[in-house]
Amino acid sequence: MEADARSFILGVGKEELISREIVRGVPQWIVQESAAPLLELMKDRGVDRLVSDNWFLAVDGVFANPNSETQVFNGMNNTINPFLRSGRSGTG
Repeated sequence: MEADARSFILGVGKEELISREIVRGVPQWIVQESAAPLLELMKDRGVDRLVSDNWFLAVDGVFANPNSETQVFNGMNNTINPFLRSGRSGTG
């Protein structure tokens, strides 16, 4: 199953994302170290692929990010992370 990244993350809820160490610190980033626990969450929820415009993350860890060839979430927090606190931007 494919899911919209932002909708999936919102549907999981902030508390579970924090407890799984997917959303971290202030302003509640999704960072490179979030990838492994997010992949586990995707497996738990039966999601094979998260997508957002021309970005995706597959459950096997393969990703495409227009902002980086090596960093899955670089430049994507504002797009996929509904829990990012407003007033701060960044790459995640």
